[in-house]
Amino acid sequence: MPVWAMARYGGPMASAVVNLKEHRRRDLAPVLGRVLADGILSLAQWGELPASDRLALVPAPTRAWAARSRGGDTVTALAREAADVLGGRVRVVPALVTAAWTRDSAGLGAGARGANLAGAVRLRRPLPSALVGAGAGPAVPVVVVDDVLTTGATVAQAVRRLRRSGAAVTGAVVLAGA
Repeated sequence: MPVWAMARYGGPMASAVVNLKEHRRRDLAPVLGRVLADGILSLAQWGELPASDRLALVPAPTRAWAARSRGGDTVTALAREAADVLGGRVRVVPALVTAAWTRDSAGLGAGARGANLAGAVRLRRPLPSALVGAGAGPAVPVVVVDDVLTTGATVAQAVRRLRRSGAAVTGAVVLAGA
């Protein structure tokens, strides 16, 4: 499955992401959301995303305690900012949660991150019928959104859970790739 990063994780992008997440710089959410929106528009223009009049952005899950300590779920905030720029045909569906027993992934290698998240990504509730193609027409294409891609473990588990639930996941976009 394709994963697109809008920038490398370093320099100003790393600083912006850290400030948003760890220092509660909510003023950066619209700026970084615009970066995601511009990337999604470019991907659509290049034919990398399926031709559709609708799109669902599903934020990668954030552990509840991390969201509380950061003053909110920053990945969902970024997805909402991007959707606002992209217009009414794009909606954010915060469908995923991470089990409380997962560890913070900082400092974990690829294998440990994967093991840490194995079976830990779950649905908040059943997916909306539009995402699984129930009702009129095909399923709305889904793009998973995350802030930073390090090993890919979080995105992989999110995609796995969504696809098992019937969603048509077409790719993932991240602000930065490490």
